[in-house]
Amino acid sequence: MADYKIGVDLVLKDMASGNLKSFKKMVSDIKPDFGALAMATGAATVAMGLFGKSAIESASKFETSMAEIATLVDITQVNIQGMSADIMDLAEIVPQTANQLAKGMYQIISASIPASEAMGVLEVSAKAATAGLSDTFTAVDSITTVLNAYGLQAEDAGKISDLMFQAIKLGKTTFPELASAIGTVATPAAKAGVAIEEIMAAISTMTRKGLDSATATTYLRQVIMSILSPSSEATKLAKELGFEFSATALKTKGLSNFLADMDKVVGNNSEALTTLFGNVRAFTGVLTIAGDGAEDFNKDITAMYSSAGSTADAYDKIMGTHDATMKILSSTWENFMIQLGTIFIPLATTVAKKVSDIIGQIKDWTEGNEGLIKIIGIAGGGGLTLIAGMAGLGF
Repeated sequence: MADYKIGVDLVLKDMASGNLKSFKKMVSDIKPDFGALAMATGAATVAMGLFGKSAIESASKFETSMAEIATLVDITQVNIQGMSADIMDLAEIVPQTANQLAKGMYQIISASIPASEAMGVLEVSAKAATAGLSDTFTAVDSITTVLNAYGLQAEDAGKISDLMFQAIKLGKTTFPELASAIGTVATPAAKAGVAIEEIMAAISTMTRKGLDSATATTYLRQVIMSILSPSSEATKLAKELGFEFSATALKTKGLSNFLADMDKVVGNNSEALTTLFGNVRAFTGVLTIAGDGAEDFNKDITAMYSSAGSTADAYDKIMGTHDATMKILSSTWENFMIQLGTIFIPLATTVAKKVSDIIGQIKDWTEGNEGLIKIIGIAGGGGLTLIAGMAGLGF
């Protein structure tokens, strides 16, 4: 056995002497990195003792969210750092976290709202989300959809939010339900020249009569599309009745007056209505807001023109709850963690880069010294002893 061990040692010495020298040089080269790494790791351990990991995670998420926003704007024109500070300030006023608000901001700028006006839309959306027990992203999506469909300005975001809450108050729906459904009808309604007040009123009337928001907006869309693109049978019947059934008439009169004039010549003739609104969804939809439903529809339209302040009323009621108070506390704590993590991130990044560099150097050395690694593996326990000796720089 002793002879065998002596033989292995001689083989190692003879075949690997050049590789051993290269290994020694590699270890020597990275010794300063090991020292720096040890110091950095020690400092990081102390600094991150209690909150480090959680703080870095919070800051990293927020940093990424803001970086996503930066990809959409000209950073020479938009102060991303200032926007970050504004978002964090808002997070301590409304019960929405900084990351939720940042996601909303991304959606706002994606919707082609100028960055200089985006914070105003974000605040309106965050308050709407709070009042509607929803999230900022959902509120932003619905409000910007209506703004873009109707060609409105950022300053009109508050008006749209108020109309939505008036529709919720008068109808049987919720903010999340209405927010997810409004996009179905907004664009065709705007194209047809139907006022957003009439659309929200129709949704109130239709949901109050048992339709959910998704169904109501689908039916309402079909009503409008039937008028924008009438069938030949519908056009012929309308001409016989002396009634203009066209996109021009709808745009000129508005939806309520258009349906009122139609009622005068059609009345309760379901066969005529079926011809005019051949689609079953359109037919069902028109029954809820025309004829016997016209009075309710008109009352809801009137209410829509006095909707100012609807969001604020709902928001104030929600903000008076314990849940809202706790969410504000949570958002404030999250802000603290983001600020703390922002301090820790450079240190953590330095440590990560050092570790990566050292691993890279070891990897490069092993790729050029496969023969020595195989010999060490064959040597078994003797090889392990050799590795330990080299690692301790004792040769």
